[in-house]
Amino acid sequence: MADLISSLPAEYKSKYPALQPPPGVQSNFVDPDSRGYVLLTVGSILFALMVLFLAARIYVRFFVARQFSWGDGEYPSHMPTASNKVSF
Repeated sequence: MADLISSLPAEYKSKYPALQPPPGVQSNFVDPDSRGYVLLTVGSILFALMVLFLAARIYVRFFVARQFSWGDGEYPSHMPTASNKVSF
C-alpha cells in the first residue's frame, strides 16, 4: 500500500485528501483556515517577557546587589537558545 501511495504524482497528492471529511465539514484546499497569528502573538509576548525578566535580573545583579560572577555572563548567551524553542 505504501508503494502505491508513493508512486502517485505530487499533483494528485496535493489536490485530493487521504480520506473523506466528516459529515458536515467541507474541505477547503484553496484558502484553508489558519491560526498562525495566535502562535505569533503568544510567541512575541513570551519573548518580550523573557527579555524583560532577563533585563531585570541583570540590573539587580550589577546595580543593586553589586555582586556578579562569571556565571552572570552566561545569561545573555541563553537568550538566542530560548527564543529558538518557539516555532513560528
